[in-house]
Amino acid sequence: MEITLDQKTTWHLGGEAHVLHLLRLVAQINDENWSAVSVVLECAPVIAARGEELSWFHNRPESRLDWQNRPFLEDLPVRMEIALRPEYYPHLPCPSSDAVQHLTDLFVIEPPPSPELFDDTVWNAIQLWQEYPIDPSIGGGTMRVGYRTAFSVFTDEVDRLRRRGPVSRIIVDALIESGIPISWIEEDSVFAVTLYAEDRGYLCRIRPNESSSGITVNVEWIEQLSDAGVSKLSSHIAVADTDLVFGSLTLVDGRIRLDNLTLLGPSITEETIIDTLRAAVSALNSKVNEWSKLDLTAG
Repeated sequence: MEITLDQKTTWHLGGEAHVLHLLRLVAQINDENWSAVSVVLECAPVIAARGEELSWFHNRPESRLDWQNRPFLEDLPVRMEIALRPEYYPHLPCPSSDAVQHLTDLFVIEPPPSPELFDDTVWNAIQLWQEYPIDPSIGGGTMRVGYRTAFSVFTDEVDRLRRRGPVSRIIVDALIESGIPISWIEEDSVFAVTLYAEDRGYLCRIRPNESSSGITVNVEWIEQLSDAGVSKLSSHIAVADTDLVFGSLTLVDGRIRLDNLTLLGPSITEETIIDTLRAAVSALNSKVNEWSKLDLTAG
């Protein structure tokens, strides 16, 4: 259910009292229980900026998606969609035939019957935006400009992967920017992409480590070596490994792999991720070229 409102309400934000404009109330009931409750508030840009600075409604910098790092325009109001945290649903009236009216009363009656619901700590910021007017000469209407947070619903699989953490977000953005299709292997917790060098395919696995702000990369030639090929190459692997500038060469299940490429902290950018993948593929392809005379895939 969705209820349009036009109500001035006083909220306790970071220990301060602020009057905000309540525009909309949205609620869902599943199996006779509240499953979602959100409201849309409107405020001046200076208030929204203070809320960002002090992380009102749990709106911390690390939770902001699609963040453009620019201030809101001073002459347009800011709208905020916030969602009640589930542990506070018991403060709501029991869902019933008149639940809509009872729920509305919580927000429009003065003084509020449940003042604890007007504290920023019991809500999560879902999205913040301004509505830019579009010139009538190009169709008119408005355009939303703002950002969502990690508390919002996933829009698609790519959105879900970006929200795994800041490292995953950089990986996804790097692959998208470079036009590389994204694949996520859940059981191994790695991103997997295939790159090519001289018509040879190389499977690249990128493992994000959100806790240490790092990634580990390994690259594998997709061709399966024959048993004879593995036997021929075994004596060459150790020698070739000592020539590498980075990583280590191994044979895993009949495939040649370049392992242990690691990036940490500030060195992880969209550019360095792509450069690392390309350098690793080039390094492994160079070794495969050296060994091509060994006829590794023959029976």
